[in-house]
Amino acid sequence: MGTPTIASRPASVVSVPCRPGTGDDAARGRGNIHSMPCLTETSDLAMVGGAQFSVCRTYRYHLWRQWDESRPTLAIILLNPSTADQRRNDPTITRCLARAIKAGFGRLEVVNLDPLSATDPNELFEHPDPLGPPALANAAIADMVERASMTICAWGAHRAAATRASEVLRMLGAAARNPRLYHLGLNRDDSPKHPLYVAAATGPEQFARSEQ
Repeated sequence: MGTPTIASRPASVVSVPCRPGTGDDAARGRGNIHSMPCLTETSDLAMVGGAQFSVCRTYRYHLWRQWDESRPTLAIILLNPSTADQRRNDPTITRCLARAIKAGFGRLEVVNLDPLSATDPNELFEHPDPLGPPALANAAIADMVERASMTICAWGAHRAAATRASEVLRMLGAAARNPRLYHLGLNRDDSPKHPLYVAAATGPEQFARSEQ
């Protein structure tokens, strides 16, 4: 099976605050990831695509593709979103999707350390708030890991990842205590390699890094 582009059809608007301090849930420090409407698209090849964005589309909290609901879910945690949405795949999502299909999964879910949509990761340093409401970003990650049969950590070695990666690993109970966390190889700084820089034949290994 290939990696089809998701065909267009009408979709609902996601009502999520664009910045911290906007909206009742953000003001109370709560994430409302469970009640967020989703943008969804269905292709002619029965590939369902979905995404959750802030109203202003500055932040993408969650993206998924499903082609066989009878099979398990592969989840991948990346650094930050690029251009993929409920309809379009970018190069990273295309690579992740091909890996999930080849490995026998029926659904791919993707979240990010920072939900700021940017084609250049250096924008994480330039933007005043790349994380957005922390409760929303953290809930998206925690919920996805809970649902998935396997979660691959793959945010790469970019210096913007270090602090946030430690926060996320602590939130998830640290990799050494979560047998569903994996990587596709480690960089020199022990960060998990990004899928675009790993051979397709590379298999996942348990992520044994422990954050205290």
